[in-house]
Amino acid sequence: MNMASKKNIYLIFGAVAALLVLFSFVLLNQGVRIKWHSTEIETNWLPGIESINSMHLAINNYRATEISHAMANEGSLKSEYSQTLSYFSKEFLEAKAKYEPTIRPYALKEIALWKQYIKNYEDYEAFNTVSEPLASTKDIFKSSAASKVFETSAP
Repeated sequence: MNMASKKNIYLIFGAVAALLVLFSFVLLNQGVRIKWHSTEIETNWLPGIESINSMHLAINNYRATEISHAMANEGSLKSEYSQTLSYFSKEFLEAKAKYEPTIRPYALKEIALWKQYIKNYEDYEAFNTVSEPLASTKDIFKSSAASKVFETSAP
């Protein structure tokens, strides 16, 4: 075999080995990035989504029970609905406590949306403290006037 052809074979083999090492490094780097993203999804996004769904469910159940509470005539039925309202309020607060740690400090848009959501919820609670006694006495006119004072989008 010719020395020049041996040299060319070694150069080609070396180039293929270098490309293989470079390709392996790129794959390893991408694998690390995928692992980081999957950890981010597992620790922040999925629990956050689950908590948000729990908060929405608790608020919807609270609202439905609130209507039943306002329409109830019997004292025992009212107290049962009051206990149910307390349960759903507690459920919301538990889901809120689970969600807050999943908010990433660098996600400014998510933080702004969360602050607006909590502000709407607090406005909703303030409205309930005013309108619930009025609704329980069936004073529809005063209750609707109170709703005009607290016009806000509910959470």
